[in-house]
Amino acid sequence: GGTKYWYKVAAYNSGGSSGQVGPNDGYTKACVPSALSAPTNVNASDGSYLTTIRVSWTDTSDNEEGFKIYRSTTQSGTYTQIGTAVAGATYYDDSRSCGGTKYWYKVAAYNSGGSSGQAGPNDGYTKACQKMNSLPWLPLLLGD
Repeated sequence: GGTKYWYKVAAYNSGGSSGQVGPNDGYTKACVPSALSAPTNVNASDGSYLTTIRVSWTDTSDNEEGFKIYRSTTQSGTYTQIGTAVAGATYYDDSRSCGGTKYWYKVAAYNSGGSSGQAGPNDGYTKACQKMNSLPWLPLLLGD
C-alpha cells in the first residue's frame, strides 16, 4: 500500500487568498524502488581454498535487498542461481564446488522491484578435494 496524505486547497491572487477548503485525503501508489546498479569487479578465487570458491564483487547500489549468485561450467553456458547474499555483502563462498573443476560466476543485485543486470562472468576453481576417509591421519584425530 501507499502513504495517506491530507490536503487543503486555497485560491489566491494579487488581492489575497481565499479560505482553505478541505481537508481531503489521498493515497500514493506503493513505492517502487529505483533501478538497481549491477555490481562490478566480479572475481572468483583460483585455487586459494581447498573446498570453496570465494566469489567477490563491488556493491554499487544503495537500495538492494541482497545479491543473487549464478554459476555455470562454461563461460557462455547456462547460468543457474546457486545462492544469495545479504544487502551490503561483497562476497559469497561457493562450498558446493570441488575437485579442481572450473566454474564461471555472475552476480546481480535484487530488491522488490526486480534485479539488476548480471555482472561478470569470472571463473574460479578449488584445489582438488579429498574424501574424508582417504585422510590417513583422520583415525588419529578421532581417537580410533
